[in-house]
Amino acid sequence: MIRTMLFVFLTAFAPQDRYENPAMKSLADAERAFASMSVRQGMRKAFLAHFADDGIAFQPHPVVYKDAVKDQPAPTNPNAFTLNWKPVFGDVSESGNLGYTTGPYSFVDNSGKQPPSHGFYFSVWKRDSTSRWRVAVDIGIGTPGPFEGPEDFRQAQPIKKSQSMPGEAKSGKPELEESIGKYLSIAAADGVVAAYENHLAEECRLHLEGHHPLLGRQVMTAFFNEKEITQTGKLLFAKVSESDDLGYAYGSYANLERGKTIENGYFGHVWKRNELGRWKLVAEILSPVPQELSKP
Repeated sequence: MIRTMLFVFLTAFAPQDRYENPAMKSLADAERAFASMSVRQGMRKAFLAHFADDGIAFQPHPVVYKDAVKDQPAPTNPNAFTLNWKPVFGDVSESGNLGYTTGPYSFVDNSGKQPPSHGFYFSVWKRDSTSRWRVAVDIGIGTPGPFEGPEDFRQAQPIKKSQSMPGEAKSGKPELEESIGKYLSIAAADGVVAAYENHLAEECRLHLEGHHPLLGRQVMTAFFNEKEITQTGKLLFAKVSESDDLGYAYGSYANLERGKTIENGYFGHVWKRNELGRWKLVAEILSPVPQELSKP
């Protein structure tokens, strides 16, 4: 009896994954299957099995992953290194054809010659012609150490649409590209903080190399407010979901401090319509390119 009561108590207070709909659960399960295959059969085989044919990886420049590795010989020992990860946060479009997940990863040299490294991955997924989830974009950052936050999965808060959404709003990709263009223009002219104030969603996150993810408008704004950074950028690609409520993009950026370039790299963005139907930035990942590799 005591053991039964203890089991019930622990179950009630144990971390619980939270999904707003079945599409989100199927995407999180696809991410876990991807990670499991990486551990069991090696990174290359897992990436080839789960990336879309046109899926983009950053190495550090954006490349079509399958094209980049097709002429490279497979490693003689696919398990010499272990890359493992776990999704802890994500979202999916109302149409269920586009979504993203993110979470901590570890990279281990199984020979023990170098210490493990840690970071946060960020993957955008899309359904293929058979409705299977495939990675559209994968971009990650290194962190100072292992993730110490909650490991149960949580989906982003659903948006409650207003009954008075603007009727003149444009639809689809053109409007998203226009919003990104405005964001980049403000960031270049008035700084990152000003761009954030105009375009950040209430629930948002920033992934920066060498930092654990920064969560929320206040934290993200404070980080850049201290540095007074302006940012120039160029959009390279954008896509929206079939339901026109979730979209992603990537491009190049340069961070400037007092007019001097201090960092070049690539950004990954996820945008989501708010309750008024306006595109808002929910996730930004900045992947710097080492100076010696600044030219693709």
